[in-house]
Amino acid sequence: MRGIPDLRWDDVQEFFDPDLMGALPEVSVPGTSAEDWQALFDLVAGTAGWTWEYAVGGVAVQLASSVANVP
Repeated sequence: MRGIPDLRWDDVQEFFDPDLMGALPEVSVPGTSAEDWQALFDLVAGTAGWTWEYAVGGVAVQLASSVANVP
């Protein structure tokens, strides 16, 4: 999968500002496969310049390297 080098945080950060937009909704995507999630993991991990944080219950935790490792 190709990365998205032209997507810049400065261009989208306001969409993630809870003071401007409120909390992000929880989203469910019916029919999503493990392969779909793996493609997303690979995109996030492989796109230069992207930083991210994964949290469970407000506590930052390490994102699994493979969907096979997700409980």
